[in-house]
Amino acid sequence: MKRIVDHSSFFIIEFVCITLAVILWRIFPGLSWKPLIIAIASIVLRITAGRSPLVRTPFDLPIVVFLLTIGVGIWAAYQPAVAWAKFWFLIAAILFYYLLARQPADNLWTAAIILSLLGFGISIYFFLSNNWEVQPVKVQLLSQIGIAWMRIRPNLPLESIHPNDIAGIAVIALPFSLALTLRYAQRKSYLWSFLFGLIVSLILATILMSVSRGAWVAVGATAGLCILWWAITSWLNRRRMLYQQALFIASLGLLVCLAAGYIWISVDHRLSQVALGTADVIVSDSRFHIFWSAIELIKDVPFTGGGLDGFPGLYSRYIMLNPNYILGYSHNIFLDASLQQGILAGLMLFWIYLGNISRLALKPLPSAHSYLRIAVLSSLLIIIFHGLVDNIVLRTMFTMLLFFVPGMAVGLVASTNPEPVRKWRLLAPTRRLAIPVMIALGLIIIGSITFRRPLLSAWYTNLGAVEMAKVELADFPTSIWDDGKHAELLSPAEAQFNRALAYDPVNPGAHYRLGLIAMLKRDFSTAVNHLEIAHRGDPYHRGMIKALGLSYVWNGQIDAALPLLSLISESNQELTNYQWWWGELDRPDLAAYAEHYIELVGSGQ
Repeated sequence: MKRIVDHSSFFIIEFVCITLAVILWRIFPGLSWKPLIIAIASIVLRITAGRSPLVRTPFDLPIVVFLLTIGVGIWAAYQPAVAWAKFWFLIAAILFYYLLARQPADNLWTAAIILSLLGFGISIYFFLSNNWEVQPVKVQLLSQIGIAWMRIRPNLPLESIHPNDIAGIAVIALPFSLALTLRYAQRKSYLWSFLFGLIVSLILATILMSVSRGAWVAVGATAGLCILWWAITSWLNRRRMLYQQALFIASLGLLVCLAAGYIWISVDHRLSQVALGTADVIVSDSRFHIFWSAIELIKDVPFTGGGLDGFPGLYSRYIMLNPNYILGYSHNIFLDASLQQGILAGLMLFWIYLGNISRLALKPLPSAHSYLRIAVLSSLLIIIFHGLVDNIVLRTMFTMLLFFVPGMAVGLVASTNPEPVRKWRLLAPTRRLAIPVMIALGLIIIGSITFRRPLLSAWYTNLGAVEMAKVELADFPTSIWDDGKHAELLSPAEAQFNRALAYDPVNPGAHYRLGLIAMLKRDFSTAVNHLEIAHRGDPYHRGMIKALGLSYVWNGQIDAALPLLSLISESNQELTNYQWWWGELDRPDLAAYAEHYIELVGSGQ
C-alpha cells in the first residue's frame, strides 16, 4: 500500500476521485454527501498507508475560517437545497487545494496540462454550441464571423454556456497552455510544443469570440503588469530582495490608487444614478449598480451573509422589490463571498489570493520552474482582475476551481523550499502568526467595547434579515407579489429588528425591513414612518426609495410619491399592474390610488 501511495502517479488517482465526485454532484445534486465518499477515498488510502492526508500550508487559517463561513452560509440560506448543492462544490475546491498543495513540481506540471485541456475542451464546446444570433451585439464584426461559423458547423444538440463563463475558464487556462508550449519548445519536443501552441490559439480565439470585455481586460492587465514587473526587477538587482519587497508593496499601492481613481471618476456626481441602475457608466451592464446593490445587501448581513447562492432572491426582493428572478450574482468574486458567507469570508478569500501572489512574486524559485511560476502567478492575477467584474470560480459548476490555482501556488513554493514538510495540525503553534493574531484580537476587543451598541444593532439586524429572507424567499421566484399571507410569520424577524433599534434608533437596515413588514400588513402609515427614517440614513438605497414611494401611494400621499418613483424606471408599469392586483385582492381604495398616480404621471404633473 505504501508503494502505491508514494508513487508519483497516485496523484492522478486522487485527482480523479475528487473530479468524479464533482461530476456526480453536478449531474445528481440529490446525492448530497454520498459522492464525498469517493472524493476522500484516496485520503483514506493515504491514512491506511500511514501517510499524512494533508500538509500544513501558510493559508490553513484562512482556509479553515472560510470553511466555517461556508457552514454559516448553509444556516443562513433561504433555500437550503440550493445552498447544500453549492456547499459540496466548495468542499471539492478545498480538497483540490490540499491535494495540489502537497504535490512536487512535476505533478504540478501535470495539473497545468489538465487545466490546459480544460481550456481546450471548453473552447471546442463553445464553438460547437454558442449562438451568436441571440448573443448581444457588442462587436459587429465578431458577431458576423460567429454567425457565418454557425452556418457551417455541425448541428449538435448542445446546451450553450454563457460566453462570459466560457471566457472566464479560458483565461484561467491560457497561461498554462502558453507555459507548456514554451516548456516543450525548450526541451525540443516540437510536436508537443506545436499541439499546445494550437491550444493557445484556440483559447485566444475563444476569448476573442466570446466578446467578454472583462476577460479581455483581465488578460491585458495581467500581461501588462507582468511585463512591467519583469522590466523593473531586471533593472534592479534581483539578489537584493529588500528592493523587490518594497517594489511589490509600492506596486500594490499604485494599483489600489488607480482602481480607486477609476471608480471615483466613473461615479463622481452620479452616485444616485449608479445606485438606481440608470447611470451611463463606463462598465457595461451597469456593473457599478450591481456592485453598489451587493454592498447594500452586505450591510444588512455582514456577520453571517445571506446564505450560499443567495444573491438572486436578496437582490430581487430587497433592491428591486420584484418577485421575479432578475440577476444571478453580483459579478464580483469578493462581494459574492461576503454576501453569501459574511464579510469575513471575502477577507479570507482576498488573503488567500493576494498572499499566494506575494509569495510567488518574492520567493526565489529554481529557473527550471520559471514558466510554471509565471503561469500560476498570471492565472492568479487573471482570476482577481476578472473577478472584480465577473464571478466565475465561486458559482455553479466552476466553484471547484476556486482554490485550484492557489493550491498550485502553495505546492510550487513548497516543493522548491528546503524547509521540511510538516504534518498538518489545526492547533499547531505558528510563531509567524502569533503576533498578527494577537494584534487582531486586541483590535477586535477594543472595537467591540468602543462600538458595542452599533455592533449589537447590526448583529440583531443581521439575524432579522436572515429570518425574514427564509420566510419571504423560501419559494423564490414566485412571479407574483406577496398578498400579505406571510406577514404573521415574520414576527420573529420583526422582534430582532426592534431589538436592533433599541441599540441604534436610526439603524437604516432595521427601519427598512420593519417598513417592508408594515407594508405586508397593509399598515402603510407605519411603513412610511419607518421608511422615511431608513431613507434619510441611506439615501442611495434603491429598495428604500422604491418602498417609500409605493408606501406614499398606498397611504394616499401621491404628491410625495412622485419625486421618488420618478427615479425608478419600472414604477409606471408596475403601478399599472398594481391597479389590477389590488382589484383582485378586493382593495378598491388602493387600486384607486394607483390609478390616480398613473393619471398624474400621464398628465405631466
